[in-house]
Amino acid sequence: MVTRTKTTSLRAPAKINLGLRLLGRRPDGFHLLESLFWPVDLMDTLEVARSSHHKQDITWDKSALRKDPLPGPKDNLICRTLAQIESKIPCMQIDLKKKIPIGAGLGGGSSDAGALLRFFVAEGLITSELAEELARSIGADVPFFLRPQPAWVSGTGEKRLYTELSPDLKEVRFLIVIPPFSVSTAVVFERLRKASPSFKQRRSFCFPNLTNWESLKKFLKSAKNDLEETVRQLHPEISPILEALRSSNAAYSGLSGSGSSCIAVFESSSSLIEFVKDLNPIFRKYSCRTTEARTYSESVSFC
Repeated sequence: MVTRTKTTSLRAPAKINLGLRLLGRRPDGFHLLESLFWPVDLMDTLEVARSSHHKQDITWDKSALRKDPLPGPKDNLICRTLAQIESKIPCMQIDLKKKIPIGAGLGGGSSDAGALLRFFVAEGLITSELAEELARSIGADVPFFLRPQPAWVSGTGEKRLYTELSPDLKEVRFLIVIPPFSVSTAVVFERLRKASPSFKQRRSFCFPNLTNWESLKKFLKSAKNDLEETVRQLHPEISPILEALRSSNAAYSGLSGSGSSCIAVFESSSSLIEFVKDLNPIFRKYSCRTTEARTYSESVSFC
């Protein structure tokens, strides 16, 4: 019998990448990158309670299911997080409700791990310094989810420069087009390494000064995802989806990270809705799910 105490509900938002540049490759094989990470209100939720022993359950929302097999019960970043920290914390019962598809470039697993680490810090179970250290060891996107706010992310994902949002940036809308299959980050980077055995270092961009919609639009004009060509080679069916998005009046269209999701950025909800009506036939043709998202704006304290 499991004995539980008060349950705490945690939100784990998805993120999208607005551009992604590869700047180099370290001797250990890890790539150096820079990208504008933007959290959105497509979310997983975690119900956490102290318990007599560690246990976790996962429930998948039908909107998150893919053609690919689901991962095993221990094949996720929450298990990896607990494995590194279980000797330092009380036993926990964790009920994870998944809405963010895996392999979509939306950071779902990393966000789940980040939400759990934030909870442990808030409860005084670990220090913020240990949370940072653990986040870097668990996954490249996890450090960002310690404080999910729009940020310029660089290095291997551990460096973050945050930006405060003006009122008009909070009105920006994102169309996320999610194909029915996942893309493996490991496979993408393996193919990239084989295609480019030597990687010439590139200069970094300056952190974009995002003060309003016009400044974001200016940055997005030059933004691109360096992983797009590799992902399109692996999954050619992504190409017509991206071409359809780029036929719109979106400020930016592209892949999110190394995943299968295609995104488009619009100034407002009204401009997005008008556009989606025209492209629904092509999304249905490729069995894509679409969702409109806005900026995740819940205040998260992480000291």
